[in-house]
Amino acid sequence: WANLAGAHLTDTCLDPANAPSGAGPEWELADAGYVRGWRSARSTVCGSQEYAAGQTYRAPWFSTAPTECHPGIYLWPTRDQAQQWLKKRGTPDAALVEVKALPQDIHRAGDKYRAREIVVVGPA
Repeated sequence: WANLAGAHLTDTCLDPANAPSGAGPEWELADAGYVRGWRSARSTVCGSQEYAAGQTYRAPWFSTAPTECHPGIYLWPTRDQAQQWLKKRGTPDAALVEVKALPQDIHRAGDKYRAREIVVVGPA
């Protein structure tokens, strides 16, 4: 993956000023204006980030492009969708965590969802 530190991102899909598409009706409301989601407890694609309960994680770069595999923290609106993704990745037994995100921080690209920032609620 690319190191974009210091890159000029204005007017690109990685421009921090871009607005994501937002969470649709498939997302369940959580508390305080957040929506509930699920993801793997450990990154299965880029790096080896462990997602710990009670912690907030922010993507260093976040893409609003329609491309499915772009920067962001991936999550799914249902536990079943998260499990299907792990199965597709060849890691069906990977642990899941429940997360929450602000609806306006979620971007859908194809059949995938990514967030600018998530809060890990705990194990799924």
